[in-house]
Amino acid sequence: MFGSLEWSSSEDRILFIAERYRPKAASYFDKNDKSSESSSYVRGAEHLFFEEWGELLTKHHCPVPVIFSLETKDCQAVDCDLSVGQALWGPHDDSLIFIGWDNEPRRLGLIFCSNRKSAVYLYNLQDLKLEELSGADLSVTSPRLNSDKTKLVYLGNIVGGPHKSCMRLMMLDLGTRETVTLVDIVNSPGEGGFPGLYVDALPSRCWSSDDSKIIFSSIWQSKQEILCVDISSASVFKISPDGVAGCWSVLDVFDDLVTCSFASPSSPSRLMIGLLGEPQAGSSIQIEGMTTIASSYGNFENDLSWEIIKLKPSVGDSRIFYEAVLIRPVQTDDVKPPLIVTPHGGPHSCAVADFSVSTTTLCLLGFAVLLVNYRGSIGFGQDSIDALLGNIGKIDVCDVQDAAVNVIQSGVVDPTRILVHGGSHGGFLSCHLIGQFPEFYKAACVRNPVTNIAAMVGVSDIPDWCHTEVGLLYNVWTTVSTADTLTKMINVSPIRYADKVKTPILFLVGAQDLRVPPPQSHEMHYALKARHVRTKMLVYDKSSHPLMEVDVEADAFVNMVLWFYDHLSSVKKI
Repeated sequence: MFGSLEWSSSEDRILFIAERYRPKAASYFDKNDKSSESSSYVRGAEHLFFEEWGELLTKHHCPVPVIFSLETKDCQAVDCDLSVGQALWGPHDDSLIFIGWDNEPRRLGLIFCSNRKSAVYLYNLQDLKLEELSGADLSVTSPRLNSDKTKLVYLGNIVGGPHKSCMRLMMLDLGTRETVTLVDIVNSPGEGGFPGLYVDALPSRCWSSDDSKIIFSSIWQSKQEILCVDISSASVFKISPDGVAGCWSVLDVFDDLVTCSFASPSSPSRLMIGLLGEPQAGSSIQIEGMTTIASSYGNFENDLSWEIIKLKPSVGDSRIFYEAVLIRPVQTDDVKPPLIVTPHGGPHSCAVADFSVSTTTLCLLGFAVLLVNYRGSIGFGQDSIDALLGNIGKIDVCDVQDAAVNVIQSGVVDPTRILVHGGSHGGFLSCHLIGQFPEFYKAACVRNPVTNIAAMVGVSDIPDWCHTEVGLLYNVWTTVSTADTLTKMINVSPIRYADKVKTPILFLVGAQDLRVPPPQSHEMHYALKARHVRTKMLVYDKSSHPLMEVDVEADAFVNMVLWFYDHLSSVKKI
């Protein structure tokens, strides 16, 4: 989010990001009065609260750009009253270009949130002046200069609203300061149409050799594709190899060589390279000679099969479709596999047809896995994202349940052995599903689930999420929860169905989670325990929201599998 490490063109200076210097603190009662010895100590400040940038950014208070000179060995910090990241050298190395986030009135969580107010800035190293290059009330990221540093592209989004939305690709002429929109927001793409841009970051090098095209990857429904944007015509082309579905990720573009990775649910990631070709008569731009240069170990095409299922919602706007990715073991007998229904978190993210060690292992153990991209998922147009706002706990629950029923009706899984698993908003949906459909699921496993939004709003690093997702406006300067807003929040929360739950449930909880704090799991766990529902909780003391440490991830996976084994029969055992 913040990090940078950039050589100047003359290679005599390095630009990087560091935390702004803070004087050390000394106690009023310290016998050694350090504050009198050095101005670097501040007496009485050892308990002063310093606000940080939320989940996974807990050591970041005010990052600033720093220039290190290889000649003098000196560091020069640029202090501009912003939190700064993604810094680049400007034209002639006499300026810096970076993204700046406002520190006031508070630092809302940044990770997974592309809706925070920010701007592209240019800092002139000669006159020490700061200039804002992007428009007001935008959230921007990924500034990328062309080869002669005359043009800058970046991704832009609206401030506020859902944490991830369809994005714009903007281009700024550094000479004229004119900004144009190369790719705009797509509201309703229709089936098969270009759904808009859903990109976490552009590759560090994304320009073609003649500075006429931008190449990167973006989520396209339940896949990830390689896109090419022609800046002269502002046209978008999908240039992934035809007929190869899965997850394409552009890593680098240099001298028209496109380096990327490709994976699918049955094929681990492999490194590939191809040459950006010129369009032929009647055809669009293509990548020529795509070649694999390195492969991950293993191939599971003989062990499992997968497909993308297109679905129409049973409630709400039927013009908005959604999808699910079904991955299942290849059957060698008449025993149909149990199904693990897995809604993703966010809710504005997407489960693309990518390789996953955990999903593959589940299939090798005899489970089928259904990844549901319910309405609100990115990759399907802005209308689909907006459709979920004010409707969480309703249409997302409906979509996931309908997807599970659709797979059961297809006859490829055992209808008597259905399980559910999800984290964060996926945990929110899992808890809703076992409450709203108490006889349907045999067991559930949830990771840091949202269970009571009214209790979460005052302690999470994303209070705006709690308001926006239930259909309320949020203003970082003025919004305070009221009795009416808290009532609305609890009415869409899974905790309201605690009396109806019968399904055994396993909670996997990160003790350091700032996004969905542990009491969200505690409250649901105690409520179900008091109602004699079988429940178990594992707490990982050093983990935060993602539970991403290797030992934690392994322990959580094994405990989930054993929990499911305990509530099923005729499943292949470890």
